[in-house]
Amino acid sequence: MSVITISGEPPPVAHDFVRVSGPLGVAVDATNHRVWVTQPDIDAVSVIDPGGDEVVATIPVRGRPTGIAIDAPRHRAYVTDSALTTVSVIDTATGGVTDVEVAAGPVGVTVDSRGDAYVTRSDGTVRVIDAMSGTVSATIPVGSRPAGLAFEPHSGRVYVANSGDGTVSAIGPAVG
Repeated sequence: MSVITISGEPPPVAHDFVRVSGPLGVAVDATNHRVWVTQPDIDAVSVIDPGGDEVVATIPVRGRPTGIAIDAPRHRAYVTDSALTTVSVIDTATGGVTDVEVAAGPVGVTVDSRGDAYVTRSDGTVRVIDAMSGTVSATIPVGSRPAGLAFEPHSGRVYVANSGDGTVSAIGPAVG
């Protein structure tokens, strides 16, 4: 991982490397300012303290973790297990892990303001994990091969990048 400091003086320069084996997905916990990094080659998620530029925890998960999103108010990290049919839900306070069944091919994940997690699947759908029940509450068809997605808090929408057909889907706030 590199830390890039952005100030009024261009260009920003990457420095302060922290060694993490095979990093892929990254998310920041806005509450404690820790950086969470998926490591698909070793089926783990590492937690980095940017203040000390060091890995402070490595949490085993299942099946090639790729995407990650943090639900800071509820102390959860959602991690897609792309080689399996699950999303690993990490308790960010304790490091405990539970799994939610979402069906084959989970890729990306984001969390909305209610704490519901949206998971892209390679079959052209998004599964919604309800924050209260911890189970899938909706399956939403989107475009072909959805991958990345992001929650936009002003509109309450989730935007989904569909790499297979070159489109972006918008999921309205009433869904989920």
